[in-house]
Parts: sequence; C-alpha cells; structure tokens
Amino acid sequence: MLIQHYVRTTDRRGRQVIKRRQDLASGGEGLPPGRYRLASPYDLDARWAAKGSELMWNGYKVHISETCRPSADALAGAAGTGTGTGTGDGDGDGDTRPPNLITNVATTDATVPDTAMTATIHQHLARRDLLPAEHYLDAGYFSAELIVQARERHQMALVTPLRTDNSVQARTRNGYDRTAFTIDWDNQQVTCPQGQTSTSWTPCRQKNTWMIVAAFPPNTCRPCPARTLCTSA
Repeated sequence: MLIQHYVRTTDRRGRQVIKRRQDLASGGEGLPPGRYRLASPYDLDARWAAKGSELMWNGYKVHISETCRPSADALAGAAGTGTGTGTGDGDGDGDTRPPNLITNVATTDATVPDTAMTATIHQHLARRDLLPAEHYLDAGYFSAELIVQARERHQMALVTPLRTDNSVQARTRNGYDRTAFTIDWDNQQVTCPQGQTSTSWTPCRQKNTWMIVAAFPPNTCRPCPARTLCTSA
C-alpha cells in the first residue's frame, strides 16, 4: 500500500526523500501505474483494468482460445465435392457442423496487455499439437512482429482486423488521417492528399516498436492551405 500513497523523489538539495503523492490536478505525481496498485486487501494479485470508457473491472483477465467451426455454406460446398464430413453437435437441430472446443485458457493480471500473451498462447497450443493453420484474433493481440513470428516459428497465419487510427484527425473525423496518405513502399515515398511527396524515409524504433518516419520539406508544408487539416505543429 505504501507505493500508492508515497513516492520516492529527489529534493532541491539532491537528497533522496519519500513524500506523500499529490493529485495530478495540483501538479503532483498522481497514482502509480495500474499494475502496481492494489485493488483488494483480500487478493493482492487483483488489479483494476479498463477497456474503452465503458468496461472496467477489478480482478484478472482470461484469454480463451477455441476452435472455429466452418459456416453452413462452406460445409455445403465441401459436401457437394465429396470432401465434407460432419460429426453432429448433438443439439437435435440437424446441424452437422462440429462443435467449437476450447483449446487453451490463460489467466493473467488484469493489467497485462493482450499482445504480451499472443506468443505464450502459441507456445501452449504447440505443446499440445493444437496450433491452427489460421489463428483469428481481435486487434488487441497482434503486431507486425507477431505476424512474422507466427509464420516463421509455427507456419501459422494470424488473421485480425487492423488497429484503428488513434490520431486526433481520425478521432474527430476532421482532417487527414493516415488513410489519406499514399505509401509507395518500393520507392520509399509518401504522397499527401495535396499531391506533395516526402523527401526522407527513416526507419527508427519508438516505444519498443520499429517504425518508419517519412518527412515532408518545411518549405512545402508551411504555405500549404490544408496544413491545419494535416497537423497542429
């Protein structure tokens, strides 16, 4: 509980001191990251977590993997060629598709990000020879690195929706989001909605992730009439 109420810092004389935390609104440190904050005196591993602005909980996070049975149309097409079979799911409705089965369950602290569990889940499935040819995930479980890793290590394709654009332009729907720019990977150039092309292409690492930063010349951007739609800088 001490870390939630007190913080170690350095005073003006360079001495290391411990002081009580102050609210962010008053210029203080605020609360420590959620992974360090105790949420219950009865369970020291339980943590507060949230997804979006509507879903919040206190406890843990459960990552469930299950098989995905094919659609009825897909089975009908396969049966027409003599290659489809069904075992029945026992519900008496005439549905011959196999049931979905849970293949792996992993429990973590509520603050553990989904992407931190993807490779671990693959290892669990591989040990039991349950790896699929295609692994369908929600957007929270993938990254470009994980897509490549799954293909190289397990010959498995990750199928997932692209992450949403969190830029100010995309959130407010006012301005040019990243989909408005055209990327020429072969020539390593980006073209903006006004038809101007970038003059530099720099691979770099930001927040533990490899990225490419494309820059446009200042003498082109400064007089551009659409500059406010592109950036606030």
